[in-house]
Amino acid sequence: TLYISTTIIDKINKLSINYFDNTELYNEVKNVSRDANSIPNLTWNLLTLIKSAVRFISAFVILLHVSWWAPLIVVASCLPNFLFEKYYSVKMYEWSRTSTNDVRKINYLYSTLTEKYFSKDIRVNQLSKSLKDQYINKWNAWFKQKLSLNKRQFLSTFITMFLPHTITLLFTAFIIYKSIDNNFRVGDITYYISIMGQLT
Repeated sequence: TLYISTTIIDKINKLSINYFDNTELYNEVKNVSRDANSIPNLTWNLLTLIKSAVRFISAFVILLHVSWWAPLIVVASCLPNFLFEKYYSVKMYEWSRTSTNDVRKINYLYSTLTEKYFSKDIRVNQLSKSLKDQYINKWNAWFKQKLSLNKRQFLSTFITMFLPHTITLLFTAFIIYKSIDNNFRVGDITYYISIMGQLT
């Protein structure tokens, strides 16, 4: 984290002052600084992904011994939720980048209204209500966009997350049927259900 931060500092210090007068370019600087904080988490996410992949493949192979179609159906049932999660993660990231300018304006208005440096001018010129209204309007517009995106993400992922669980219940019924048919022992029910849980 320190290396990334110092590298960004060195790069920014080499930029011309005119660079910061360009709103779009300055937004990119802010985006890079923000995204840099997420880089250390990528290592842990990668390790978690590898661990999950190993468990997933192991469970998939084990369930193939029960039925060739069971793991395929379970994996297929997980795809809609995975695709929606991926889609809205990208949308949220893109929105956070495009809304950087709005966030800067909101932060600027808040700083202007709360810092001592501007307090005298605000009182003398009676700007408090005007600036506060601007702050509220910009914040509400920003929050409305974020809330709309979060609502769509929640509804899509909430609905699709029930599909794998429904398939798991059907597979549980299949295991119970097999045990009654004397193809499985009673202990196999718990074992295969726990393995199924690693795929969902």
